[in-house]
Amino acid sequence: MMMHLAAVDTDGKFAESLAKAQKAMAGPDGYTLGAGDTRFDGNNAVVARGIEKPTYEKVANGDGSESIVQVGGGGGSSAVSQGTGPGTPANPSPRWSSAQLAQTVPFGGTVTSGVRSAQHNAAVGGVPNSQHVAGTAIDVVFPKGVTTQQVKDYYAKQGASVQVIHENAGDPHSTGDHFHIQGASPNAAPVTSQAHFNDSGTKVLYTSKGRPGGASGPAPSGYRYKGDGTLEPIPGGPSDATQLTPESANMMAQQYLAGDKTVLQGLGRGKQGGAAIAQVRAAITKQALAQGMTGRDIAAQMADFSGVVASERATGTRTAQVELAATEAQRLAPLALAASDALPRAGWTPVAGAVQSVQSGTNDVRLRRFVTANNALVNTYARAVSPTGVPTVDAQNHAREILNTAQDQASYHVVVQQMMKEIAAARAAPRDVRNDLRNNVGGNYKPGGGAPFQIKILGVRPK
Repeated sequence: MMMHLAAVDTDGKFAESLAKAQKAMAGPDGYTLGAGDTRFDGNNAVVARGIEKPTYEKVANGDGSESIVQVGGGGGSSAVSQGTGPGTPANPSPRWSSAQLAQTVPFGGTVTSGVRSAQHNAAVGGVPNSQHVAGTAIDVVFPKGVTTQQVKDYYAKQGASVQVIHENAGDPHSTGDHFHIQGASPNAAPVTSQAHFNDSGTKVLYTSKGRPGGASGPAPSGYRYKGDGTLEPIPGGPSDATQLTPESANMMAQQYLAGDKTVLQGLGRGKQGGAAIAQVRAAITKQALAQGMTGRDIAAQMADFSGVVASERATGTRTAQVELAATEAQRLAPLALAASDALPRAGWTPVAGAVQSVQSGTNDVRLRRFVTANNALVNTYARAVSPTGVPTVDAQNHAREILNTAQDQASYHVVVQQMMKEIAAARAAPRDVRNDLRNNVGGNYKPGGGAPFQIKILGVRPK
């Protein structure tokens, strides 16, 4: 946010002349009223309004949108009623509208100029890209006794710089020494207030982004407006003159020949975008010829790559399923082993016998804990080894058969360890498949076949 403010009315002549001019044109309410004009007090509240019936016209904002304006008579100083604030969707960068600037003037300063029409701005000698036209600046004169340093210190706390404007009294356009407060950052398109009266008596009821410098109409395709109203290419767009480096083009060609045609997305189809595509196409052709590839070969590679993408997606889903079940088994196996070790050695019974005892009404807490732990382990095992990740009856029965082969605590440890090895194999399979798929991208097949994945049972060792 950048601001400039006004000079001090050190001798009081400006305020005196302003008061005389207002009094000379004042109506019975004590305010200057032109035909169809409106006046505001220091708090931007409407205090008087002309009786002329207004007319309405559409005005282009310069970004493709339009504003409806109320056209009336009368001139005089600008007054602002409502503005679009900093950080709003229409104005994402930190900028101030003329309305907000007028509401925060310190030290009893008088706003002498606010939003201007382009015609009035030219009439008073304003620069074509004046922020007054854009609705993001005001001019202020302060009472006698207010120093320039006070004004600078006030706005310095808000991160703004202050510029004192000294004007030649002999200049017919001169408005006297003043501070110019500019509320828009230099590189941002300013936002006019949602409703304001400019110096020519035209009331803008609503508007969107304005363009400094008198720019009008939407930006051409591939371009955007800069803060000064001039055009610049959109970075990476079709009009961006930035060229691909030979290294980038060659890398993109390699990616394309491997089957990934999405590499050409985002290059655009404009003048410069077409040149970038042609550059990549040339690199693709050069590399394909060097590898002895024909157009048919490239098309086949595209189909292969699409299959790899689909297979990667399927194996990714399966990997997530088995990883969850395997991790759960890591936590449940120690519980089952601990429950087995807690049973008396002399009275230890196989899993099937334990289940039957519990079902027949045996009220042994240790035996019930053992049965429950085995059921949880059986369900987790069935999910891990199932191709779909959903436990099947066959997988559950297989787990129970394995557990029933244990005749004592030592053999139970061995059986549980074997179940963990089977889960480890199920866990490693999707990873090996994904490695093989990735090695096969571009037709350069190299079987994976890595070392089997190991699961470590946490916390319990066989006795």
